[in-house]
Amino acid sequence: MDLINDVSIIFFNYGYVLSVYLKIKNYKNK
Repeated sequence: MDLINDVSIIFFNYGYVLSVYLKIKNYKNK
């Protein structure tokens, strides 16, 4: 179960970083 929790945390953090990256990218394009 620890492995599943680690994977879910990694995907959650990756999604957060990706969303922030896309916001910055869109902000620079304007």
